[in-house]
Amino acid sequence: MFKKKPILRMITFLGVGMLLMLGVGLLFNGDKPVFKSSITPIDKIQTDKKVVAIACNVYEGEDLLPSMLETLKKHDTKISFFIGGVWGKKNIEMIKQMKDSGHDIQNHGYYHKKPTQLSLEDNIKEINLTHDLLKSELGIETTIFEPPYGDFDEYTQKIVNQANHKLVTFNIDTIDWRDDASTDIILKRVNKKLNPGGIILMHPKEITEKSLDSIISYIKSQGYEIITVNEILNITE
Repeated sequence: MFKKKPILRMITFLGVGMLLMLGVGLLFNGDKPVFKSSITPIDKIQTDKKVVAIACNVYEGEDLLPSMLETLKKHDTKISFFIGGVWGKKNIEMIKQMKDSGHDIQNHGYYHKKPTQLSLEDNIKEINLTHDLLKSELGIETTIFEPPYGDFDEYTQKIVNQANHKLVTFNIDTIDWRDDASTDIILKRVNKKLNPGGIILMHPKEITEKSLDSIISYIKSQGYEIITVNEILNITE
């Protein structure tokens, strides 16, 4: 009986060790955590001021953007354009027009890949390539990163911190990217979630270009001011 105790202790020790190893294996896959934990990227700002920001993620739509810029100018409205690097490299003059019109230019990664599916090195490269492109071509230094597809986890937050950017998403999705999107649907979605400090997501899509005048007019009719994402992050009561 007494001789068996050391064996039992050894079995227990090995069992605990295996469980610990299994736990580590579940939590980490190489240098990347597998499980998402509770994190809160910036999708809105707590404020009583009736302001909202518009974030337009750009990875296409160079034929639609001139019209959108004209509509924004008509309403004397400045927004944030989050630039995808591959698109940006081919459309520097368009980005220059955005900048010269007073709009905020920020970072949407380079190859439009989901951050949670990339390595540490590739994630940092996504942000830095776009940052360096805009800096070298236009003297723009991005400070905010909006991940493609709104895809993120705790790992993404660490990457963005290392790249000296803020991780921002949105709390109002116009769903202009969907095939069934319409001006009516977009306005209903904006109406349903319009609140102080909100961030509205859109893209340079045909329906957005057609609806932008109505979107801006509706938001302003509700007593809201439209500002850039950079401005809304710096609101102080």
